[in-house]
Amino acid sequence: MSSESARSDERFRNRKISVLIRFPRARPCRTQEASSAIFQEHLKKALNALGEPHRSIVVLREVQEYKYEEISEVLNLPLNTVKVYLHRARKTLRKELGEVLRHDYA
Repeated sequence: MSSESARSDERFRNRKISVLIRFPRARPCRTQEASSAIFQEHLKKALNALGEPHRSIVVLREVQEYKYEEISEVLNLPLNTVKVYLHRARKTLRKELGEVLRHDYA
């Protein structure tokens, strides 16, 4: 593992997962703020429920915007494995969050 990818890996491990949902410049109403906070909480729970390396791959790709090749290097996984794990993790998150959204907002 190169020193650059080792540093990236260490930065990733030390960084907490935080997902920000951005609002338009206009002040959101309290209902939107509450819904956003609830969704963020469910998203954090769903991410934490993912096993490794699925969680790491999702965070590196979706939050930190790493390229597939960079994720492959950082996690020392073959490129196709990264793609398959990301697909499976996204599918799991869609299922988990879809159930929450149907239940909470139906």
